Amino acid sequence: MEFKTKKELEDFIRGRVRQRLQKTDTTEYQGDPSSPMNLMLARFPELRQTLEKLLSMQYRLFVNDIEWVAPKPTTFKVTLPNKQYFNLIWNTEDFIAKVSGMKYDMLTLKERERATKAISELLQYGPISANLSPEELAQQDLTPAKGEAAAPPPLSPEELS
Repeated sequence: MEFKTKKELEDFIRGRVRQRLQKTDTTEYQGDPSSPMNLMLARFPELRQTLEKLLSMQYRLFVNDIEWVAPKPTTFKVTLPNKQYFNLIWNTEDFIAKVSGMKYDMLTLKERERATKAISELLQYGPISANLSPEELAQQDLTPAKGEAAAPPPLSPEELS
């Protein structure tokens, strides 16, 4: 496609961008459209965009739930599969991510990268069996594999003193 003027090219690009933005509406959401997380993402499209920036397009694999915890400033609690969480706080233009007590402004690339690393650490270092029910935990075989040393027995209250 050739464009005779700069204005034609700009109009073409603007039209394509509008088409793309219309396609990324609530129709792309997976799962039950009436689930609380999907309703939250539909109501706040900037929230979905921020999660995609922080966790990639497959953010749904890493997010269990999103709760709206405060109206002003608009604050969301994002719960991860290992029961860890971080907060996203709306700041007039973009979100501020609060991860493990540290705040990261999503407007700057350096801060966004730091937030992504902090969230990655939350995903790595959370409780080991957070997704298991107490019954599943009890059924787990905790004996060491061949070649592994057995864990020492727990200390009694007398030994702790």
